[in-house]
Amino acid sequence: MSVAMALVLHTGFLFALLIVVLSLYYGGKILRRVMPSVANAGESSRDARVKAAQAKKLADNQAAMQPARVDFASALDNQKRGIALIRPYPPRNLPSSRSRIGGLPNLPRSIAWPRVSQDNDRRVKKGGYPLHFIAQLDLTELPRIDSPLPRSGTLFFFAHLDEELGWSGSKNSVRVLFDPQSEGHRVPPPDSITPVFDGGSDYQGDFGIDGDIHHTILNEWPLITAPVETIPGPAFSPSDSLYSALLHQRSILETEYLISQLNGKVPCQFSASVVHTSDLGWTTGKIYEDGTKPTKLAFEEVLCHLRICELLVRRLINMLKSDEQNSSHLTNDGMELLDRILHSNQESASLHVLLETWIADIVRAQVKRADFSHALREALLQFVAECVGTGIDTRQIHDKIFEFAAAAHVIKRSVWGMYSSDDDESIAFFHQCLGNVWTAQGRPVESDQDFCLLHFKSDYGLRLPICDVGSMQFWITSADLAARSFENVWGTTQGY
Repeated sequence: MSVAMALVLHTGFLFALLIVVLSLYYGGKILRRVMPSVANAGESSRDARVKAAQAKKLADNQAAMQPARVDFASALDNQKRGIALIRPYPPRNLPSSRSRIGGLPNLPRSIAWPRVSQDNDRRVKKGGYPLHFIAQLDLTELPRIDSPLPRSGTLFFFAHLDEELGWSGSKNSVRVLFDPQSEGHRVPPPDSITPVFDGGSDYQGDFGIDGDIHHTILNEWPLITAPVETIPGPAFSPSDSLYSALLHQRSILETEYLISQLNGKVPCQFSASVVHTSDLGWTTGKIYEDGTKPTKLAFEEVLCHLRICELLVRRLINMLKSDEQNSSHLTNDGMELLDRILHSNQESASLHVLLETWIADIVRAQVKRADFSHALREALLQFVAECVGTGIDTRQIHDKIFEFAAAAHVIKRSVWGMYSSDDDESIAFFHQCLGNVWTAQGRPVESDQDFCLLHFKSDYGLRLPICDVGSMQFWITSADLAARSFENVWGTTQGY
């Protein structure tokens, strides 16, 4: 190859390289100008789809209002008397009641803790699988309504609370026991019992740290009772284009009807209005952004109990562990702080200073997943859910905490839909015994000749989601109930 030819090739190569560089440079500038427009166009498209979906939902609900009213008026002709099982709120000066959700059952020595031979996946276990205790009803505490229930004795409800709850219609995964004398004392579950929801779900509260014992006992809460007229489910067809809206409007009408019967009979100090963590007087914004320290009032009102501090630290530790940043030193500091909390007998100023300092370090490190407000919210909700059955003196807990958690424990008319009554009445959350029962899908569960001994709804105040936002039922035939034979009770679960 001649020198001239080599020079031409070299010059051509340099020219081509220059063209590539210039293309990348100016192309990048063009892309930087174009990409925001593309991104904005994508966001605008998403916003448009969201607005269209909201508009359709609004129109569907408006169109469903009148048919729902007609169906509800027809259902009133087929009412059945049932019993509302009410969780009074707040948990202060609670009634002396043997009827309760969760905790430990008052089983007599003659009745063994129920087990099943295999779990819901048909896995066989030597000695069987102990069932989880759901609730107990002292029948002497129930209102006297016309029903075939015994007038005395105690009913105990057990079920296999695995993560899927896929035992609807099964007799193998539920048990109802009957003690005619009500002579039992609190009995702990067998050591071999599995964690509630297999250690998952909201019930574990996401505050467990590796090596901690998972919950095997439901949060405890006493029940008070009141008679209530219940109505059957709607007659809408799932093929109806407005089916979801019809069910929504129908549920609003039924909820308002039940509230109207129970209002004034149910002790409830707080409404179901949502309170945010920013209203609690101790948030990262108030503490750190303006350089000030948390107020003494915040510690006295919000972090007023070691258990709250413990739950808050546990949640923040888990957030740190899940973060992709290198925050091992913060995690280690949190573990040391948690150990100190667990070995303390009471709150102290020095403990609060350590907690404040640790949280300040997390905020300064800008750990993305360490969301202080979320951790505080969940810690307070968990604390209120478990405070009844753990011997905590709730008279020492500030009203602000119970007001904050009220949205999970109280039913309010206006939260059931934008077309419900403007009335601001609120009542405590309740479950049901006997009466008409219809599911989240809106259809009757079982035969009219069967009785629902317990209709247990998703109870987020106690951190108990059943099939997401569904419910579970315990059923018995009229013949078995008349014979006081509870061996053939079966269970159903319903969810969206």
